[in-house]
Order: sequence, then C-alpha cells, then structure tokens
Amino acid sequence: MITEALLDRCARGDAKAQYALYRLLHPAMMAICTRYERDRQNAASTMNQGLLKIFTNLGKRPTDVPFDPWARRIMINTVIDRFRREKNTIVERILAGDV
Repeated sequence: MITEALLDRCARGDAKAQYALYRLLHPAMMAICTRYERDRQNAASTMNQGLLKIFTNLGKRPTDVPFDPWARRIMINTVIDRFRREKNTIVERILAGDV
C-alpha cells in the first residue's frame, strides 16, 4: 500500500523506498502504457520515462491531491508526449522524402 510515509521517503531520495514505490506502481502504470502502445518494449520505455517524472516531481505534488490520480495523470501525459514526438518525427521524414 502506498502511504504518505513512503512518499516522503521517496521525495527525500531513499533508494529502497523508491524501489518499493516502483514495485507498487509498476502494474497499474504498465497497464496504462500498454493500453496506448502495442509494442511492449516501447510501452516499458514510456513507463520508465513516466516513473522518472513521478519520482522527480514527487516533492512538488500538491498535498491536497491524492497520489494515485496524480501519478496516473503524469503517466498519461507522458504517453501523449511520446505520441506527439513520434508524429512530428514521421511528418519530418515524409517532408524530407525519406519515406
């Protein structure tokens, strides 16, 4: 279970607490990523990017916002950002005549 004490330890940089949080978040965050990304390797890469954002911004999380919806929103935004980057790359390749 994710507790405020665990989140506080993660925000202070406790590696064991971060690993525990990673293990707790992994199934739900991977489910979000695989829902939008069919390739499992790309989904895992996106999930790791999102988890890095979650760990980096843990100290900035508003205390009145529950952790689960906050983390899910970051993960969904990370997936959307990846799609935007890929879309722009494909358009640039088409315009350059590489495709």
